[in-house]
Order: sequence, then C-alpha cells, then structure tokens
Amino acid sequence: GETLRGTDLIHGGLARHWMSPEALPLLEITSEKQLEVSERDAAHLLEEHFINPTSPHDQRTDGFKLARWEQEINKALAQRDSLVDVERHLERLAPPAYT
Repeated sequence: GETLRGTDLIHGGLARHWMSPEALPLLEITSEKQLEVSERDAAHLLEEHFINPTSPHDQRTDGFKLARWEQEINKALAQRDSLVDVERHLERLAPPAYT
C-alpha cells in the first residue's frame, strides 16, 4: 500500500498529536530534564514539540492519502466489533495490488 504521513494519521483520527522528525533531537535533549519534573510539567514540555498540521481540507489538496477511503473506514469502524473485523472488511475493499 501507500506510505502514510504523520498528518494523514491526525486527519484520519488515528492520532492526536504530530511531531516533525526534525524535533526528535530536541526532544532527546529535553528528555533528561523531563525526568526531573512533574507529570503536568512534562506534558507541557512535550506540547512544545507538537506541530499543528494544516486543516484536513488543506491537507487533502496536498494528497491526504486516506481521503478516498475515509467514508469506508468510518463505516468499517462503526459497524465492526474488533480491529480484526475492521481489517478484514477493509482488505475486501482494497484493490488486489494493496493486499
């Protein structure tokens, strides 16, 4: 299949926060400091590294990779009891090249 980007996961509802790969070295530097602070302060330090991606509508024009599947994904998630059921349902919909 296609490779998803971090912003695809946010706009698809699969993740709440996105962090640029360039932020990882900075996060590594501040991680030692986080061990010495409260949980609340650590959460605040992490939030400093989060990036607000473009809106889903803007992202779709840049190639939001789940856009064409979004309606089926939502339907599969709403009507299935387990992730295995969701996966099977989506596999039946995918073209042969993706399975």
